[in-house]
Amino acid sequence: MTSSSMESASAKNYAEICGTAAGGNGANFGIIAPDANAQAKLIQRALADAEILPDDIGFIEAHGTATAQGDATEATALGDAIGSRRTAGPLVIGSVKANIGHLDAAAGIAGAIKAVLSLWHQRFPGNRNFTSSSDLIDLSGLNITIPTDTTELINHHSGSHSYGRVSSFGLGGANFHVILGSSQKIEPGYSAESVPHDFIAVPWVVSARSVAALSGQARLLREFLLSEAGADADAVSVGRELLRRSRFEHRAVIIGADRQSFLDGLDAVASGGQAAHVIRGVTTGASEGGKTVLVFPGQGAQWIGMGKELMAWSPVFASAMAECAGAIDPLVQWSLLEVLSDDSSDWLGRVEIVQPVSFAVMVSLARVWQSLGVVADAVMGHSQGEVAAAVVAGALSLADGARIVVARSALIAQGLAGNGAMASVSLPLAAVATRLGAGVEIAAVNGPASIVVAGETTAVAKLLAEHERDEVQARSIAVDYASHTAQVESVRDALLEALGAVDAQPSRIPLYSTVTGQKLATETMDARYWFWNLRKPVQLQRATEAVLDDGFTRLLEVSTHPVLTIAMQDTADAVGSPVRIASTLRRGEDGSRRLILASAALEVTGVGIDWEALLPTAAHGCRIRLNTDPLVPGEY
Repeated sequence: MTSSSMESASAKNYAEICGTAAGGNGANFGIIAPDANAQAKLIQRALADAEILPDDIGFIEAHGTATAQGDATEATALGDAIGSRRTAGPLVIGSVKANIGHLDAAAGIAGAIKAVLSLWHQRFPGNRNFTSSSDLIDLSGLNITIPTDTTELINHHSGSHSYGRVSSFGLGGANFHVILGSSQKIEPGYSAESVPHDFIAVPWVVSARSVAALSGQARLLREFLLSEAGADADAVSVGRELLRRSRFEHRAVIIGADRQSFLDGLDAVASGGQAAHVIRGVTTGASEGGKTVLVFPGQGAQWIGMGKELMAWSPVFASAMAECAGAIDPLVQWSLLEVLSDDSSDWLGRVEIVQPVSFAVMVSLARVWQSLGVVADAVMGHSQGEVAAAVVAGALSLADGARIVVARSALIAQGLAGNGAMASVSLPLAAVATRLGAGVEIAAVNGPASIVVAGETTAVAKLLAEHERDEVQARSIAVDYASHTAQVESVRDALLEALGAVDAQPSRIPLYSTVTGQKLATETMDARYWFWNLRKPVQLQRATEAVLDDGFTRLLEVSTHPVLTIAMQDTADAVGSPVRIASTLRRGEDGSRRLILASAALEVTGVGIDWEALLPTAAHGCRIRLNTDPLVPGEY
């Protein structure tokens, strides 16, 4: 919602529309009764359109029918699509009707105005006339909360940008959802005082055996900080002392850089509230000590400045990038490290640069995760991301991986660019297949309703127009070639000649191929395999199902922006798997802070992060005594 067309000098951009979804097939009985499953799918489509995750949502402005059937249906859908998928605190929801009454046809726009102003002021008004939810709704089970007092808005996932959502229903089960993003950057609620200038934040890990015990532990730690004994305690020493303790299933990670930020964070944990720099979660079942798959995406995660802060902050990342530069630079006419530090967008549209740079960044991020104690039990790669996966798994040397990605991307630029197009369609494979016209093929099956098509430019444009006419969600992908189609046949001989002999080895850990959709004997990844990797449709859904069948409990996308997480979550939901899915960096966000937040998100799901690798030298050499033993022995 903008006022850019107004002539007033005070015109402001109050919020941005980041994603939308609409549907009219939700009726289950009567003329206004929506279906929870249809609503949940619609919510997931809007999340995919906005390219954000459930933890990014600061609040929901709900339709709020105030009927037993309507409210239960809406709450169930919100819980299934967002609440149950959050690693942060409960999903905050409300409805403007609780404050001003029902305005009939104007209720929808009133809710939208409330949502926009909530983002602008970073506060969500309390639901003044709400007393208790319907007996049909289990808010705690859905991970939903309805505040009666004003709530400060934060983004648990990034701490820097806030998103809200507006839900609206119509006759016949019609649903509409819009995701709004804050038009202003929200600065973290703490400064860098008392911490070395090259370190953005210090993590404090607190855990207990129950919610009540976790709150009690936070209160005791806060009391210690306010006591005479804790007056001179520095953040790093406290952080190190907390890491010496056992880690129980209920966990919170407070990420701060000065005394006040830690006091505020402990307040939030003690009260069960929320704070931008606090990540909370519970380890359940197989998540504790489970098996992790590192997932490497293809093209699409790149952005100007990606990895730039991490280069200056992380010696591990910088060292790995230097190794990648040593392998890539002799093969190209540009410099890997110079491109990474380039603030212009000239290289983003050049596939022969984007793909090698993305490869190097993904390999280096995997090295960082390894340094933090995140062990890859298997790997999986999407399209060109499979080259990085093969290097990390030990199937290819870094030199061979660099050679493959440079040769392939150069041939795409020379022989395929300018002759094709690609698009994503939010429909099941069978439905997409029936809509394909001449010159368009299935290029990737990413999830149950996430399909990529590719082919001739005019044919893909025609297909997009048809989907728009039929109100089917589809969007163009920013490339001018058609990977994974018959067009790739034109570069077969040149690619095989350029690659020559590829010294593929049995991998140290399992590699699940998105060419075959199954676990692969990696010694077969010769030059012909890498041609088929570019030629055949990407079978991400099948590969995801294979790793889930084999008992892996976490999927960690290793990239500069999550592009596969939603599709993988949809696949996990379809097969009923409780797998945890996480990401690494995010577009436009500080790499060092984002990595700490991503580590915290893994920690609260059961991954034992080596936080020592992220801690600077303590201000004092002696071990600090926290004096925060539990009031009841064995409670924490």
